[in-house]
Amino acid sequence: MEHLPDDLLELIFWHASPAKYSTSPIEFIMEGDDELIASPEAKSKLDINRVSPMNFSLVRRAWRDLVLSRGYLWSALEIHLESLNESKILLSAALRMLRIWIRNSLDAPLDVEASGFVLSEDLTPQSEICRILFNLLLGEQHRWNNVSLTVVYHRPWDEDITINAKSLKSLCMNLDVGPRWPLIPVTLHFSVCSQLESLDVYYGVKLVLDMPQNLLLENLKILRLNIGTGNNSDIPSIRKLLLASPNLCILDVGANISRDRADGPLFATGNPLHLSSLTELTILNEHRTLVLDLIGWLRCPNLSYFNIREPNYFNEQVSKDMLLGILSFLSRSRPPLRHLILSGMPWTVERFQGSREECAQLLRNILNPLSGLEVLKLKDVVVDDCLLEEMTFCEGRGDVVCPRLKDFMFSSSQVSLDPQKLADMYTSRRGRRDKLRHFYLCLPKNYDKLEDLRVKLKGTEGYGEEVSLTTRTL
Repeated sequence: MEHLPDDLLELIFWHASPAKYSTSPIEFIMEGDDELIASPEAKSKLDINRVSPMNFSLVRRAWRDLVLSRGYLWSALEIHLESLNESKILLSAALRMLRIWIRNSLDAPLDVEASGFVLSEDLTPQSEICRILFNLLLGEQHRWNNVSLTVVYHRPWDEDITINAKSLKSLCMNLDVGPRWPLIPVTLHFSVCSQLESLDVYYGVKLVLDMPQNLLLENLKILRLNIGTGNNSDIPSIRKLLLASPNLCILDVGANISRDRADGPLFATGNPLHLSSLTELTILNEHRTLVLDLIGWLRCPNLSYFNIREPNYFNEQVSKDMLLGILSFLSRSRPPLRHLILSGMPWTVERFQGSREECAQLLRNILNPLSGLEVLKLKDVVVDDCLLEEMTFCEGRGDVVCPRLKDFMFSSSQVSLDPQKLADMYTSRRGRRDKLRHFYLCLPKNYDKLEDLRVKLKGTEGYGEEVSLTTRTL
């Protein structure tokens, strides 16, 4: 190794990046005044001298000179601290490492991924060190390239954050301050951050947009944000951001249930927003009318992945107006959809709308044009025997709904399906070229035909591997 040329050594050192510092799992022992310290076995995991490229710099003087002269070898860093409440030794070591890496990276663009948890609401050494670490990164934002900061920090954050990073390409900033404290205002100057390709401010951040009137964010491809009270309740600014991002490929939006909705549409004003590059759309539905307003505005002709999901704490059937909104959106967009996920929605004021027959017919209308669909996941969506029949291959039948389906998941708290039709739908697709690979059912325990269905499915090839039947409580 001592005779290797510098350019080859440099390449070897580069392949060891990014520098990774992770404290999970770390074993602690009690010592002295109830102070938690790292066990001898764990101390090696906390030793930054074992992290590249620091480890290379300690081998030979020539290697040290080479490593210290190449700032970019120090510019990529990952710090993952599982829990910062246990001992301040974790944060102190991470802070020391960050300072050394920033110093040695010289003027190289920074790629930093940092995550940690400070759950105590009291002012502790850990919380103070965490703030110092965070501010140290903010002080270097003029060199940010790809930055991800995910911190659970259950303390008030007294300072607003302003980002003017000209070289910034990717920003993920999710800061959980807990339910007692206000969200952290983050002002993003898009006129400066015009190179931004990915923006993720989904949790704990109140995004404040500073955008010139006719700014076009041609580089922005990925956008994840939450819309609602506190979380970006300035709908006109969010609308302006979407209008300025014609090349979005992935859009992930949370619609908050607690938002006080003004009369009239908030997004769907004027012509539909045409996002021809959008291939993935995910919406967390906590506010049904806001979701309907949003999908009533969008037109996405190249969408391949569509997911309207519910929060884990809701368990309701998908309503008629939501199905109508989805049908209208897909009819307007005519996308080559391959992956569709529909989950039950919560209610704001109105209860269930429309009969089960109407909702089942709307679902059939949604699925009929989706001939290229490969993955279908339905949770608390009304499915009837007619849909199962239309999805079953049999002699003499022409068009079959979703003929290329490979993965089917159905979970519901209310089921009145014919077990034979479920079994027939699965078995008819087994021998086909585009065969069903996974057939997953999660049905209520009070489904009176559960055992009959279980017997019929057990008799099919692939039961227990491709076929799964479980139960759920109401």
